[in-house]
Amino acid sequence: MKIEESLDKQIVALIGPNKSLANLYADFAGSAEYRETCEAANDLVEGRMGYNDHGIVHGKIVARNALRIYSILAKRDVVADFIAEKGGNEEDVKLILLLSSLLHDVGNSIHRAEHFLHSSVLAANMMEGLDINPKKKLSILECVYGHDESIEATSIEASIVKIADALDMEEGRARIPFNKGHMDIHTVSALAIKRIEILEGKQKPLMLKITMSCISGIFQVQEMLIRQIRQGKLSDYIDLQVEMTKDSSCGIKLADVLNKKLL
Repeated sequence: MKIEESLDKQIVALIGPNKSLANLYADFAGSAEYRETCEAANDLVEGRMGYNDHGIVHGKIVARNALRIYSILAKRDVVADFIAEKGGNEEDVKLILLLSSLLHDVGNSIHRAEHFLHSSVLAANMMEGLDINPKKKLSILECVYGHDESIEATSIEASIVKIADALDMEEGRARIPFNKGHMDIHTVSALAIKRIEILEGKQKPLMLKITMSCISGIFQVQEMLIRQIRQGKLSDYIDLQVEMTKDSSCGIKLADVLNKKLL
């Protein structure tokens, strides 16, 4: 099964019985404007700059992650700010997380620098015509803007999107830049991340379990994931568990790296 088809099924399952939201997702994610914008973003960051995927698949992975995180937090009575501030209900929060996840990186189609600003502008334009009230649109734009590591998330929703974005760090995402000879600590460390699991925790609501094959993967955890967690409101709700694979070895990875151009 193609990865997009698999992600679509997972996202629809997490949306649940809300057919109107499922239909909105299918229509929006399948629209020519959205897909062409994501392809342009990948042309720039992946094609020209040699970075990892920031296109359609990445957006859907982030959406899947965000909905999964929220389903666990809601089950453990963590109330989203949109609900606490009388903006709406859990279905509205799912809509906010879904669209902001899909839209958070579209600004890369303009430039990587300050792409979170470009994404906010493009997201506002791309939501025109959707039956979404101003408060929901503003919450979506807050999540889009706040996903960047330099921005502090002030809501539960924006914090979820930040973490969902950072969790897309499994080795497959680094394969394209690696195969093109783009080698830096981001690529090396991402290649070491074998599996990410978003689980319900025991002492805290959320458990993020990361399995890696090489100690270099700790860079992704410390510099990417933990930084994003600390830049939001969910630190007290999350436990991290990092494990090494049984056959973990840096030897193979380092040999691969030595065969690549480092500059």
